[in-house]
Order: sequence, then C-alpha cells, then structure tokens
Amino acid sequence: MQLLAFLFAVMLTALDPAPSDPPPAALDAAPVLQNPGFECGDGFHDQQGIPGMVPNGWTAKILKAPAKVLSTQLWAKLGGCDPSDMSWEKLEGYDSLILLPGEVLYNQYFDAPPYDVALWQTVSVTPGADYSLSAWMTSLCGGSSSPSSCPPGAYMAKMAALDPTGGQNPSASGLRWVEDRRPHTEVYWANLKTAVTAKADRMTVFLRLNSPFQHHSNHAFADAVKLVRSPQAGFAHVGVRGRSIAVSWDGNLGPDIPNIPASTHKVSFEVQARQGAGAWTPWLKGVAAGSANYDAGGSCNGEAIQFRIRAWAIQPSGQPGSWPFHEFVGVWKESAAISLAGTAACSPRAYLPLLAR
Repeated sequence: MQLLAFLFAVMLTALDPAPSDPPPAALDAAPVLQNPGFECGDGFHDQQGIPGMVPNGWTAKILKAPAKVLSTQLWAKLGGCDPSDMSWEKLEGYDSLILLPGEVLYNQYFDAPPYDVALWQTVSVTPGADYSLSAWMTSLCGGSSSPSSCPPGAYMAKMAALDPTGGQNPSASGLRWVEDRRPHTEVYWANLKTAVTAKADRMTVFLRLNSPFQHHSNHAFADAVKLVRSPQAGFAHVGVRGRSIAVSWDGNLGPDIPNIPASTHKVSFEVQARQGAGAWTPWLKGVAAGSANYDAGGSCNGEAIQFRIRAWAIQPSGQPGSWPFHEFVGVWKESAAISLAGTAACSPRAYLPLLAR
C-alpha cells in the first residue's frame, strides 16, 4: 500500500507544470508565491538532476553534492501525503521542506558529508517598489538530540536572499545573503529577513542550506516563506540646529502587512549615522516615529554627516498575533549629507522611549 501511495503521489505531481513565467503583478496587490509553505498537497514535481522532488513553483540547484530535496511528509511516509496529519516537523500548515545529504532513508542516524543546495522562485513585482522577505528554517547538526552533538566550530548555514532583477543564479556575486548558523538547540526555527527595491518587473526569492562540515545526521527544514511590500521609512527633516543636527522621521507598515490575518504588527525605526567616509554606526533602534538631536563632541570642522533609516514591522512579544510570528524589515533610505561649520558634536546621544517588542 505504501508503494501504491508513492506511485499515486508521483503521478499527481508529474501532471503539475514545471515553474514557468509568473503572471504580471497587479499594481495594488501583494506578490504571490506558489506553495510558500511546501505543503505536499499543493504539489511537488520531478526536476532533472535533483534527487527527491521539488515543490511546485520552485526550482532547485545542488551547489555541492550530494543533496536531496523533498516534502517532509513524502520523505517520512514513503510517498504518503495526509493534510490531517500534523505530527511532522513544520511551522505552519501540515508539511515542510526537508533538505538532506543525498539519498537518506527515514531515520535519525545517517552519514552526512558536506552539501549545499538552493531553491528559488521568481514572482512578478512592481519596478521601484520595496519588498520584504520573511522565511523560516531550522538546522539539525547531528540530528535532533539535545544537547547537540555538533562538533565545536561546525555549523549549518541557513540562508535567504532576494534578487531585485529577477535573476535565477544562486551563485551570483551580487546576491546579499542573510545567514543564520545557530544550531536547533540555540534557536529552533530561525526567522530570515531581508528587503530590496525591485529593479525590474520580476524578483527572485532564494532559500539555501550550506552544510560545509562532515558529521552524522545533518539535515534541515524550511517553511512559511512570505514576501510583502515592505514597511516604509523616511526622513521628514534633517537640519542643523546650533551645535547639533535635528532629525525627524516617520513611516508606515506598507500596504500588505496590515492585511495579514490576525496581524498585530507595529512599525518601528532604526537610524544610523555616518561621518565623512566612515562606516555606518548605530544611533537609534526600536523607536517610534519622532525626532531627536544628533549631538557632537570633538572637532568635526566642516565634516559631512549623513543618516539612513529603515522600518521594522514586528508583533509585540507575549501577545496574540498572526502565526508564524513573521518580522519584516524595510529598505535603508539615506538622507542628504550635511556639513557642519565650526566645531560640532561627533558623539551621538538621544533619549527616546523604546517600543515594546
């Protein structure tokens, strides 16, 4: 019966088309991802050169073999898919994506040589608009045991990225990956967050698992991928006030986040400063819309000072809200540079109430 169930699942998924061109984006609609929760009932398909099966709408590439991609249920139940079965590793729905070191049968102990695998999906977007990605992954170095048996210094990198041009190359040098190397004993499901401005009418969402160390039972799961038009931030005013710079800002959640069912997301802001050609340095974080004075001590005679800001959409902790507990980050927005005449402050100080998280 298990063999029949597997063959039936293969027949069903084989009828589903491989990823094709996404439909044009509606100007006032959120981007639409196909099978963002990797549910077996939403379909998986065979992809040439990829062991396992790939979720419909997605494309996979093995960057370092061996590697295998499959629905968690299809793997554990030998091809079975039961939407009423909630017993498998997942964050939402009834299924997730499992990433394995090659042809591994369902058990908790197996050889795990180094492997690296990426998946992506391209969606239609509005050029010039800002988009924010929130995705979840968990990695089990040495399996699910606690404490972890992962050797000192070893890790499994859970990664996500957005290509603002719609490119589909996970090895492209311009991709800015966000990465989490923490084991499952430190953070069970890691929320990977990034944001970009669309440079074309398409954008590509990437997920990746890089397991560069030899160890037993290394595997990972992915689930709950969400792409929205990002929260917005901007400067209302930046100007010299005596020996300091007066800075004010505001923003909003964007059009999509308030429409997430049961969402309690609140917008907050992060501000950084840069003096001359120096690096960006933190100034404010977790603050509401408002204003503050950037004060200086020391000599910054005529030195240009610049600010940048981005918005965060976070649900207050310890309170009911939408599930999963997605956080969304906005795109950095820079102010014009301001030159201070005479001696001005270089040590930033601000006293603002922090938002509850």
